Amino acid sequence: KNDLYPFAEYKIKQVRTHKTALNKEDILKIMDLALPAGTLAWHARNMFIFSFYCQGMNFADLAKLKFVNIQADRIVYIRSKIGKVISIKLNDKINEVLSNYNTDKEPTDYIFPVITDEQQKEANIKDYRDAANHALKRWAKKLNLDPTLSFNTARHSWANIGKDLNLPIAVISQGLGHNDIRTTQIYLDAFQNEVVDGAN
Repeated sequence: KNDLYPFAEYKIKQVRTHKTALNKEDILKIMDLALPAGTLAWHARNMFIFSFYCQGMNFADLAKLKFVNIQADRIVYIRSKIGKVISIKLNDKINEVLSNYNTDKEPTDYIFPVITDEQQKEANIKDYRDAANHALKRWAKKLNLDPTLSFNTARHSWANIGKDLNLPIAVISQGLGHNDIRTTQIYLDAFQNEVVDGAN
């Protein structure tokens, strides 16, 4: 009962978590990293760069992306975490990554080789993300980057580089697909795709 619950008045203070973000030069270092084609490290690098240029697309959404999500000159998908439709204009860097995967593929095929068993989809995503993040940490050591490098870093880097370029916080928020930032949410609906496309 509420009158017997001892924690009704108790609040846990929220602490900001450590966010790893790379600068433009570090992103270029990862892009230029020579890796044997077809290896886990090669796929992980491609997905990291793809995530960055897709406005920090998170790993689960990236893993679930299918060729049918490419519509004309855009990638259109529903962000798993919040159920919001995200639309990203294709650019040269995104197309460069896609060119490694689009040979002899059906529209319903996954773009990246993460999900191999539909019945074990979530387990596939978790296992591949863990292995890919391990590969990222090896690059971090090799390239003298932050040792906590992970797929979340691509997302944080896109936002921070945008901030460094003096993009409005509302444009960055919309690009990331945020829907819970109350101070900027009022402005987000006013931006058309062209604004976020230009920012990306």
